[in-house]
Amino acid sequence: MRIICLLFLTWILLTGCGPKRPLQEIVDAKIAIQKAKEAGAREYAPKRLERAQDYLTQALGAKRKKEVEELARESEVDARIAESVAKRIKEEKKSRAEETLKTKRLARQEAERAIAKAREVINTAEKENKEVGVAKDTLRKARATLGKERFKEARKIAREAKELALKAGAKLPEYHKVKKGETLKIIAKEVYGDPEKWVLIYRANKDKIKNANIIHPGQILSIPKNNH
Repeated sequence: MRIICLLFLTWILLTGCGPKRPLQEIVDAKIAIQKAKEAGAREYAPKRLERAQDYLTQALGAKRKKEVEELARESEVDARIAESVAKRIKEEKKSRAEETLKTKRLARQEAERAIAKAREVINTAEKENKEVGVAKDTLRKARATLGKERFKEARKIAREAKELALKAGAKLPEYHKVKKGETLKIIAKEVYGDPEKWVLIYRANKDKIKNANIIHPGQILSIPKNNH
């Protein structure tokens, strides 16, 4: 009986019967398709992924080894392209999202600075017993608009509040403490409403500012009147 079993196993090995290992090209194509799916090709490169899957299906149904290999290679190539396209599009979307967040953050900071400046001018006016009721109402509107994340509109309204306070007789602040990220143009825009008037601040602070492009958080700068 043992001899019969050995003869049977020998016959299987010689005739090539028994389970066959899939061609490496088929394995590679399947792996490439799976990677493409994981990269998001279903969403970002669906046609290329579909073509890769079609080639694989054809390869699995082909009879001749050469045909199987060629179709499987085509499948792998398309799958790799689908993976690459999906990764690129995802990276571009991520980059755009980060840029949008950055723009939004900067807009919020500008609005907050405008509101702070308006509040400072209004507070100064109140100490001088100026009538700034309308300016205060406008400032409250600016804060409410900021809370709704309409940053550009909030900045505009805050500047209107400051102008109303100035028209009521308020004075511009005489000093400004530099905050992180500020430049002379940013300060001039908040104080005068015109970034090009940075030169007024620079001239008034030449003893503190060696380079007009470099100011440091915490510096106290004199703010000259607009008619200088």
